[in-house]
Amino acid sequence: MIYLYYTLTAMFTMSRDIKQAMINYLDYFKNQGLAKVVRNENVLQAEAEIVGVCKRLDAAGALHEDVIIVKPHRFVNYFC
Repeated sequence: MIYLYYTLTAMFTMSRDIKQAMINYLDYFKNQGLAKVVRNENVLQAEAEIVGVCKRLDAAGALHEDVIIVKPHRFVNYFC
């Protein structure tokens, strides 16, 4: 049982380099914009990538403090 725990922990734990690469991707997207980062300016693909990166960083506790994750139904309540 302990071997299984250590094996799964080693497989699914993010290294420092992976966390930094994900943060760099978010910074790159912020600086370059949709047209430069995502092919054909596909908004759905961009959303999937950004939300996936943010969720993974949040699960690892490495998400910037200034990033707020808002569920879609709450977005309407905040901004409308």
